[in-house]
Amino acid sequence: GAQGELKLLPDPGEYPAVPVGEPNVFAGEESRLQSADGRVRLRFGEGALFEDRYFALNRAAKPPRLPKGMRALSAYYDLRPGYNEFFQPYTGTLQAPASPRAAEYLLTGYRRVTPVGPTGEATPAAKGQSLYPFRVRGSGGFLVLEDRSPPEFKKIRGTTYPRDFRLFVYPADVGSGLDLETLEVKVDGVVCRTDHDKDRRRFEVFYPEHIYKPGRHTLRATVRDRAGNRSKAFVYRYRVR
Repeated sequence: GAQGELKLLPDPGEYPAVPVGEPNVFAGEESRLQSADGRVRLRFGEGALFEDRYFALNRAAKPPRLPKGMRALSAYYDLRPGYNEFFQPYTGTLQAPASPRAAEYLLTGYRRVTPVGPTGEATPAAKGQSLYPFRVRGSGGFLVLEDRSPPEFKKIRGTTYPRDFRLFVYPADVGSGLDLETLEVKVDGVVCRTDHDKDRRRFEVFYPEHIYKPGRHTLRATVRDRAGNRSKAFVYRYRVR
């Protein structure tokens, strides 16, 4: 049969240029980078890379969209090109206004942020500023965020159980992360013990035994995040047949 023709059309999209330059982070020796305004300082250890590389650390012109309750205290800084093959994590600091609810975060996706530094442990600097430490293994975007978003409990499906069942609660937090020591669960007004299932992001409520007795029960739970935000009381009523 007749052969078709393949016509190539130019791509009208505009894409940012990939930074290319002489290596500025070196294998086998300690290397340091800082942003043009001096607010971000990075330290790469001797074992961070297996080969010399070039990285650009720039302040982004447009801040990212953030989850509800998260407020940016710093500009957004981008380390490029994308690189996830560091043998060892590198460390750094970002200077921003002081806040006990703030920490350094890595932007990992659309409106998704991950804390890469401790909350409330920044080092004081001059004129109401603090140096927020962080430790991370890949390149990407950094900024200091203040967390005023309280944790929430996910709804539990179903309200009726057979006598042989397991009882779970599902607290979650979008910012600094749950402070697991603050989780309090009561069933019928009695404090209960819980066991953390990290892989499934849930807590099993398993003691005292009265939680399994036939009849109606009321569970009430609260938790805080690492920034000190307290959840609303989660109330769940269930029945055991």
